[in-house]
Formats: sequence, C-alpha cells, structure tokens
Amino acid sequence: MAKQIQSVGNSKTIPSKLFDAIAGQQQARYYKDGLDWISNDTNIIPRDEVGNIVLNEDSTSNPKLVISAVTEQIATKSVLRVLDTRFQYFKFPVQVAQGETFNINTGFNIDIDTITTELKLPIQVDAANQPIDLIKINTSYESTWFYGEEANQSSTGFKQLPFVGNLQSVPNSYVLTKDIIDILIRRKQTLKFTIQTQYLTRDGSRTGLSLRLNRVNAKTFRSFEPIIIYTEANSSGDAGTSGNPNGFASNEYPVLFVEYYVDPTDLADGDTYILEAVGGNPTWILAANSYWLIEPIAIPSNVSLFGWAPANINGNAGVYDLYPDNILYNNAYQLIAKKTLGSNYELVLANGATVTNNDPVTIEDLSPFGFAGEVDGETRILSPAGLSQITYTWNESQNRWIQS
Repeated sequence: MAKQIQSVGNSKTIPSKLFDAIAGQQQARYYKDGLDWISNDTNIIPRDEVGNIVLNEDSTSNPKLVISAVTEQIATKSVLRVLDTRFQYFKFPVQVAQGETFNINTGFNIDIDTITTELKLPIQVDAANQPIDLIKINTSYESTWFYGEEANQSSTGFKQLPFVGNLQSVPNSYVLTKDIIDILIRRKQTLKFTIQTQYLTRDGSRTGLSLRLNRVNAKTFRSFEPIIIYTEANSSGDAGTSGNPNGFASNEYPVLFVEYYVDPTDLADGDTYILEAVGGNPTWILAANSYWLIEPIAIPSNVSLFGWAPANINGNAGVYDLYPDNILYNNAYQLIAKKTLGSNYELVLANGATVTNNDPVTIEDLSPFGFAGEVDGETRILSPAGLSQITYTWNESQNRWIQS
C-alpha cells in the first residue's frame, strides 16, 4: 500500500508521488514495443540515489525492465559510394614505365638548417611564481657569494654560465657533432657565435667583469686559446685616472658582447664550447637579457683580431670587432684590442694602432669590389681596401680559402 500524507483540515489523502504524464507516455511506448531490457532512463526504470534499480522481492508492482531500442540503417547507396572507385584515377592493368625520368621542380629549398640554435639562461620563479631574473656569478677573490653563506662553501674564479637549449649532451655548453661538421664542410661554412650578457652589481661599486669563451673535448686533448671579453660597472672619472684607467663610460648595467667565428680548420667531433664569467665584486647576470646564438655562416676571407688556431695561416677566425666599452684579452689578460669611451670608441690594438672597418669579409661580400668568379680553379677578388688584387683558392682537404 502506498504511503499517504494527511492534509490539514481536510480528510482527502495525497499520494506520495504524483503521476508523471510524460513518463507514463514513455513507459507505454516501451510496453507497446514489448521491450523488457534495462534502461538508464529513470523515468522508465526507477533507481535509488546511487543508481541501483529498485526491485522488491515477491512484489507484483515491480516495473518492467525496458531499454531504448537502437537502430542503424546503412543505405545501399552509401555502401556503393565507398566501394565504387569508378576508376577515375587509376587504369588497369598496371604498367611500369621504364627508361623515363621525371624532373619535378617543387620550388622548395629542402636544404634545411639544422644547426642554428639559441641558448638561454634559465629563469627561476619565487614562492609567488614570479620570475627571478638574477643569477649569481663568482667573485675573483675567495668568498661565499656564489654558493651562499648558508652553504658554508667559498670559491674563487671563473664559473660556467648555465646556458640551456637544443638538448645539448653536455650541460652549460654547445657541442660540435660529426653531423654538424659534415654539413659545414659540404656547404663551405663555419659557425658564428653571437654572445650577449648583461650584469648588475650588488652594491653599485666599481666592478670589473670578465666573460671567457673556452673549449674542451672529452674524447681527445685539443689545444685552444680562450678569449676574454672585459668591461667595468660603475666606472667614474676621466680616462686614465685611477678610478677609470681604461676609459669606460659609467654604466650600472654593463654589457659584454662578442661575435666569434669558429676556426674552419680546427673542427673536431666532441668539441665542447663553454662560457664562463667572474666579477671583481658580488654581481648578478641578467638572465632575460643574455643569450648565445649559434648559426652557420660563410667562411671569412680576411684576418681577424685574435682567436685562430696556429695551423690557420689565413687567420680567418676568432674575433673581428668589439662592442663599445669592451676589451679583448687573451687567457693571460694580455691586451689584444679595446673599444672604449676613452678612445672615442675607435678599435685600438695593443700597439696603439687604430683599426677601422674590420668586419669579417667573405668571398660573397667582396663581389661588389671585383669578384670575377672562378678562373682556372681560382677565385679572384680584391682586398677589403680595394688597393690590390688577391687570389684565393678553395682547398677541399683543409676546408678553407687559401690566399695565393
């Protein structure tokens, strides 16, 4: 017997669940079709709060178990459309063409550049998920600055900069592989490193900053002459005075920038280039403003300032020019060249000579000055100054232009 609710002030009783006309119509349709399977529609098959079908044992009022019927119709026309190829694109029987060649010009350059890459310094985040753009560099004297006082560990000298990117096999570095070398030789190219780093000192004092490019090879010992780019933060006073002996402009955020051309005669599988930095006082490097770009480029034909291997008789590798307020040293901090405010930003060599227009020059660059193509296996060009004719010959075994 259904539970009943007594109305107030009236002897009429109200059933606990009112009849749902729509649900009744749905049930009637299923009963008419003779369906007796389970349905997920609660209007057809009542369920409890957790979805169980409620059936009372030995009860004649249990609902019938019904389910919505599912029908699919596949028209003959649809099947024929899929199966009938109508032989619009093929002819049978198949014939194999022999003795015919096809020259298809797709218009695409499929010589894909797989070398160019840009390495960056990682930017950490703080507890509030905000970027931390500052990375410590080591001091030139013994201190706990680099590792932190809590680490109770002091250190001094150059430390590697943690450049990342391009799935390098060695941390903080760029590694030359056999595949890269093969591509460079085939294209008569070398690698150009474009490197920029920017700095901020902790206390705003005058601070010397050095960036060193070095190379190692875990497979075999290979000699290499590192280069050092130097600048100062917060210099003051006139050039040549004790407060500013190198003539730097005063700069709270100094930049070290260098373009380095890898020696095309000195490439080996496993060559690992690394960048290291050191500061005269506690200093950070600004990660967001620092990068290391590696790209293939035509081999220069003129002599650079510094940085080629002893076997490279052409001297067409290394550093060709400097960024304003940067000094170029060898690994022993012997002056190679400088470009500072004190020299009116002219490029001055260690012997005091001034150099103008020392950009790296390639065979292609010199074409406006008399490039005449190959003549009897030689390539004839003019010197950068356009004063005399120089003959260069490409040497396949040495992978470089050789001046006659």
